[in-house]
Amino acid sequence: MSIIKEIETISGFDRNPSESVSEYLSRLGAGAGIDEEEVTRVREAVHTEMYSPDPLPEERRATVESFAEAVSERASPADVEPDAGVAGGSAASTGSTGSTGPAAASGDDGVGAGPTATERSANDDGSVAGTLESAAARWDRASKSSRRKFLSGAGVVGVLAVGGAAAGIGALGGSGDGNGTAALGNASSATATGSTTADEPTADATGSADDDGSEGEVATEPAERTSLSEADLRFEEFDLAELERSSWPQEVPAECQYGAEELSSMPDLVYRDGDTGFDPFASARTVLGLLRCYELTEEPAYLDKAMSMGTALHEAGEAYDGGLFFPHEFPVEPHVDADWTVREPWYSATTQGLALSAFARLYVDGGGESAGRYGVDVLRSLDSIVTRADGPVAENPWGACLDDEGYLWLEKYAQLPASHVFSGHNVAAWGLYEMWLAYGSELARDLFRASATTTKARADAFRNEGGVSDFCLAHGVQRPEYHRLHVDQLGTYHELTGDDAFAAAAERFAEDYDPSA
Repeated sequence: MSIIKEIETISGFDRNPSESVSEYLSRLGAGAGIDEEEVTRVREAVHTEMYSPDPLPEERRATVESFAEAVSERASPADVEPDAGVAGGSAASTGSTGSTGPAAASGDDGVGAGPTATERSANDDGSVAGTLESAAARWDRASKSSRRKFLSGAGVVGVLAVGGAAAGIGALGGSGDGNGTAALGNASSATATGSTTADEPTADATGSADDDGSEGEVATEPAERTSLSEADLRFEEFDLAELERSSWPQEVPAECQYGAEELSSMPDLVYRDGDTGFDPFASARTVLGLLRCYELTEEPAYLDKAMSMGTALHEAGEAYDGGLFFPHEFPVEPHVDADWTVREPWYSATTQGLALSAFARLYVDGGGESAGRYGVDVLRSLDSIVTRADGPVAENPWGACLDDEGYLWLEKYAQLPASHVFSGHNVAAWGLYEMWLAYGSELARDLFRASATTTKARADAFRNEGGVSDFCLAHGVQRPEYHRLHVDQLGTYHELTGDDAFAAAAERFAEDYDPSA
């Protein structure tokens, strides 16, 4: 049972589907007359349980249970229930937000050696290559605007984009001037080779967003889109390493986390609250975990279950602008101490990238042409690029955007104005890299190169010299648990590209703050 379900069961008061966790807990605390300081302790414990890979310590779980029992004893329905017709609960919410800890467990991420990207490129006349050529044609553009409205008159909800478990984007080495980058698609600059042209995009509706990422008013101006082959973006042709499968960058558990006896009872999709709140990020991570089990045990049952879950994940996606997007059907609060709640449904390039890794590995491990097609559909989603990163909220799904300097960002929370989460951008980029290795896809390769160009040019924007780096560029919030991840991700870019600028940036970040000191 999830910790929220436990609170609902003990207290006797359910969470409103449209309110955040912080709003729910504040509503309960206010109704029961519980001190706000105590509510804050409960909120922090709940967020730790929900988002940390480690179990909640017993004393903190006892704090949560005592809180729920106090609500049950002291509060009446009139005190606690939100006003009818009001989305998000009562005004008692403090606006505090929860932290999403790094979701990736440490350890090896390999699942056995597979063909190299070069070898797969040599087979481009096969059916997977044909799938790459025809993916956009196979998907009808389908507006999902009605799914981005909640409750009557609530307006358009900001859409969020990728990213994942520890998502973000960074930039390294300053402004980007003189760093050897070229504006892709600019007549006077170098263009990437082999990228595939997407159909001309459309968008049905947009909204405006406040600086804190909250929902805004409906706007009449559509969110413009482009593709890699057409965009005027910064692009450096890194000479990429072709790593063995055991060294692919997307992190997966070091050990098998699932017993063979569990497989028959495992659901094919992961939900945040049992059977509500579809969580595509957790679903993709589970596929990766099952493939890790298959690599370690060679038991076909793990591959079969991974394929079953991969198929269900693909079927749960939304088709738009030639690609497949995964809606997150629950609100999130990315920061503990900043007023920023992301309303469902939201989209994330981080999740798109994690799904790319899942489908790429599934394809290499023997998932067949179906797995190949799944990956291509998701890849197309990151080639649907919003061109105004500071514009109004795009109601329809997206994950990638260009800033006003022409840098490509893969957004963990796909909303405008863009927040540019450093770790989420990088997790999404790992999926593009693995897609290139598994499929020999030049589109995936060049989207990764453009993403790496952004990280190289903009990483120092996240630095706080002598201190913890920023989680994102929008809110000025530092998350110590993410700083070490930022250092590691910069080191990974150095391994993948061979560019010493990434190693130098990793060293600067490491010198700024040592979490173990």
